[in-house]
Amino acid sequence: MLKANKKLSRFEHPPINEVVCGVAFKRIPGIDAYTTGDYWKTRREDFPKREARPPFVPLHLITGTPAQTMPSEFPVSNTWLISADDSRVLQIQDNRLHLNWRRVSIEDRSLYPRFHSRESKGLLDQFIREYAIFSQFIQQNASVDQQAPSITEVSLSKIDHLMQGVHWNDASDIIKLIPSISSFTDLKEQDQALPRFNVSFNESSSSLNAGTSIVTAFHTDPSGKNHHFLRLESTVYLAVDDNLERIRTGLECANDHLNAIFSNLIPNHDQVFVSLPQ
Repeated sequence: MLKANKKLSRFEHPPINEVVCGVAFKRIPGIDAYTTGDYWKTRREDFPKREARPPFVPLHLITGTPAQTMPSEFPVSNTWLISADDSRVLQIQDNRLHLNWRRVSIEDRSLYPRFHSRESKGLLDQFIREYAIFSQFIQQNASVDQQAPSITEVSLSKIDHLMQGVHWNDASDIIKLIPSISSFTDLKEQDQALPRFNVSFNESSSSLNAGTSIVTAFHTDPSGKNHHFLRLESTVYLAVDDNLERIRTGLECANDHLNAIFSNLIPNHDQVFVSLPQ
């Protein structure tokens, strides 16, 4: 597994924009819009909004890798249960459960709850609790034959927004920020305008699939002014045994792997972001 070139610091203002914890399980046909509707009734206090979304199929299942092959059946629905402030999303379909934390807007500077935190308020503990509640509901629901989810995989995604004027100013700063990017683009230090680019890195093994993409994008603020940023998205899929403790250790392992990706892509992260004492 990838190792960090140095320990990732704890940042005062991390560039993280969204984190998604998830598990995949063997398909349970009884989990449909009716079942998720019943589940929503039990969770409306925490997730008062609901949306129907297209089914989510991970990229590594579509492309095919040593660890996974094309699924014989695709999920039929994906239901989003959304918190009142829109910062948390619980995604439910017949073969996956995901919990998202996200910034509501670029201007939203609310504190990231962090993956680990004291008093069991980190995203990892939040997801473990959500999975336990969901699993208990499924096992007690006659419409799905009281079938417990059989876990096959954990997944973790992190999306960072590296903002122009905050983390970098011009092309020369991008090269210094992410040195490896110069090998994959025609970006030069003397470039005045920022070209659009999409750089991807992927790795796979018998139990792990990981991928990172770096994309230029722009955000229009309330005044109508455009701001460029780099969108750095990394995801790890890790095969695990069907065991609650393995879910936790698998997600912890995935988090370590994503931190290593971030550390290696941005070797001077301590200088770019304000670090807090460990």
